[in-house]
Amino acid sequence: MIGRFKLHKKLLSAFSKLQALLYKRFSQLHAVELLEGPHVLVFAPHPDDDVLGCGGTIKRHRQMGHTVKVVFLTDGALGISSLSARDTANRRKMEAQHALTFLDVPSEDLYFMDQPDGGLVPNAPLIETIQNLVSGFKPQLIYLPSFLDQHADHRATNEVLKNVELNGVLISAYEVWTPLIPNRLVDITAVIQDKIRAIEAHESQLANLDYKTAMLGLNQYRGLMYSKKKIQYAEAFICMPSADYFNLMAAVSS
Repeated sequence: MIGRFKLHKKLLSAFSKLQALLYKRFSQLHAVELLEGPHVLVFAPHPDDDVLGCGGTIKRHRQMGHTVKVVFLTDGALGISSLSARDTANRRKMEAQHALTFLDVPSEDLYFMDQPDGGLVPNAPLIETIQNLVSGFKPQLIYLPSFLDQHADHRATNEVLKNVELNGVLISAYEVWTPLIPNRLVDITAVIQDKIRAIEAHESQLANLDYKTAMLGLNQYRGLMYSKKKIQYAEAFICMPSADYFNLMAAVSS
């Protein structure tokens, strides 16, 4: 109980620091219509984080003619208790491929790093592979889970990217397990049915937890609570240049 209380205090302190730094250095919450591109890179710690955290935004990018590549860092092998690790990883890979057909992302733009689920850490071969992808693709915008997300693999994703030379690319951090203090909203009302179908494609995970209801509720909250424009569903992000993002991560973590 004491350990849990200390963790809660640490999290509250981190959010307090984050809010103060965001409001001091970056504009407060605003909705954007024209998304940066045309090269967009999405990092998902597990197969399904991409569609949960930014599935509607991915669809918006594709509607704008942007090329979106999605990198799955772990194999998701811990996600189905009734199957072996190998069978689980294969099942989740197929679900990820199927889900992204609803967001118009072709299978050739998906990359599976097959790192161990629950054990993602920065390592030289992984960092080199991602560096080569970033250097060749030259994205203008990168999506990844927030460094405050309460899942070790989600936080580790940030540690991996911190070791990649990003040359000031814009980063948008999305929310999955832990709601953000965002500074950017993307209206996904027009593509919400596409996001729903993409989430539903992850049948194995919906059997464990009703992610669909949770994420749609969060997206609806984000949209309806935005007072400057009528929005029904929105995805929320912390968005800033990569150097500022990782400086913020260091400041909040200190």
